[in-house]
Amino acid sequence: MSTQGDNLDWLQSWYATQCNGVWEHSWGIKIGNIDNPGWTIDIDIRDTKLEGERLSAIDINRSEGDWYHVACNGQKFHGVGGAKNLGDILQVFKEFVEGH
Repeated sequence: MSTQGDNLDWLQSWYATQCNGVWEHSWGIKIGNIDNPGWTIDIDIRDTKLEGERLSAIDINRSEGDWYHVACNGQKFHGVGGAKNLGDILQVFKEFVEGH
């Protein structure tokens, strides 16, 4: 599995590739926190080559603080996870992109 830094570098490259003068004005990536504590991330795939691709929900619950849930409805990839699971969520998105 990639390290969190590798996943972040990869996400930055993916984002830069989507920016075409139009996409970034309407769509993008939002990373925030939740009060569990943990992370939430939404990645728009509208107007990308991934639009319409779906990912069934993946629910990983290793412990109270080590968990994540991700899915994609064909328009947006959404993930939430524990305070140390942002890298896991990014890894799933990377695998989703590379699998299509």
